[in-house]
Amino acid sequence: MPTTGFDSRSTSHRARRGAALLAASALGAGVLAAAPTTAQAATTRVDGATFTWGISGYAQKGTLAPWTINGATGDAHVLPGATQTEYKVAPTPATSLPADVTDVTAVKFTGGEGTVDPATGATTLTWEGSYTVAAYPAMFGVPSETYTDPVLTVRKNGSGNVTMRVQTSAGEDRDGGTVPAKDLGRVVLMTFGAGDLSGFTARGFRVTPDYQGVTAGIDGQTTSCSAAGGATGWWGSWPAAFVKEMPASLQAHFYSTGCAGMQDAKPPLPFDVSFGKAVKRGATVAVNKLVKPKPGKKGSVAVRVSSPFTGEPKGAVKVVLKKGKKSVATKRGHLAKGRVSVVLPKLKKGTYVLTAKYLGDAGHLKGSTKKRFNVK
Repeated sequence: MPTTGFDSRSTSHRARRGAALLAASALGAGVLAAAPTTAQAATTRVDGATFTWGISGYAQKGTLAPWTINGATGDAHVLPGATQTEYKVAPTPATSLPADVTDVTAVKFTGGEGTVDPATGATTLTWEGSYTVAAYPAMFGVPSETYTDPVLTVRKNGSGNVTMRVQTSAGEDRDGGTVPAKDLGRVVLMTFGAGDLSGFTARGFRVTPDYQGVTAGIDGQTTSCSAAGGATGWWGSWPAAFVKEMPASLQAHFYSTGCAGMQDAKPPLPFDVSFGKAVKRGATVAVNKLVKPKPGKKGSVAVRVSSPFTGEPKGAVKVVLKKGKKSVATKRGHLAKGRVSVVLPKLKKGTYVLTAKYLGDAGHLKGSTKKRFNVK
């Protein structure tokens, strides 16, 4: 089957990364704003990131056979399902992988570069290289697809997208008509929400892209499925702009045209991102509730420690009470689900400053907050 034959090394390393980043920024310009957050550490430069992905359950099984995934160039590598051990996903309903698929072929990009803001979690990473997929055997003449130079953007709230340059080869449509080769340019291939990151460590995370409930804006999309009898009830689409630009003979691979069966295999599979090194994230410390001590009665303080979309920080919180420059008491507690409550001693009348200090863990930086209160 013909391919686009795009050479990932045809322009300079810096120019390609810069152009990809500018294009990706333009695609997401309308949704990049987020509330300001006080930084706790300088932006961290990353230069050995990886991006590993199994495309979709539909690609892993196919309608006739698993899709052919090959033609890797540059920093892209194909991990054959029969031998690879790096990329693993659970079957439906946890993901779109059909339960009877045991060998998952994945694509891995290495050498990614970019930045991670430890305080906010905002991340931008770019990779070079390409891979090609063919959804049908060559005898059918269906256009192949080439995906080039991924760019990952994670915003401060944990939402974001993956863009790639997408090209399709010349081929035939369902009626045997000629389909010309097409360069879609850089498109948003996947989006994800603030709650779609999981498995976070200091070295990376997993992302489950959007699909459920997304409309493609194409006639014939199924937009209602029942979950009765153990069915998933799934229906949805990959990003509409991407789907609409694909040749008609390929569009239905990316949105629901029915319910259950192979329709459940159409959502994109999760992708894994590794920074190539440990990058600790900032932690926000807050006093949720303060029960003020009295001269004849103890009090308490409830402390919550959170981190942008990275899960719940673990470890210890130290609470220090001072009256003027004098330390009055020091207490320590351990977080459980990001929270801890510490008993405060009886206090004499006066003005006190309470400092709650989070001591950090393997994936999070230290943080603290202060609260002034009076005992009468």
